[in-house]
Amino acid sequence: MDQRTRTLLPPLPALVKAVERQLKDAQTCLATGRETMAGAPFITPAGETLLRRAGVSSRVYADYPVTGRRR
Repeated sequence: MDQRTRTLLPPLPALVKAVERQLKDAQTCLATGRETMAGAPFITPAGETLLRRAGVSSRVYADYPVTGRRR
């Protein structure tokens, strides 16, 4: 078990960094979606264009304009 821990430990900082970056991108996307008016487009940190879905819910739903798939 100790050998397995020593083997897996070196990639841990890179994994933590990647997860923190994904969390920051998700928080940015959510904040941008909340600020966008219903039916208006907004751009995610990954460069994707989404349309804010209209509705009375406090949740933020967005659609891909090309496919209409909800995210």
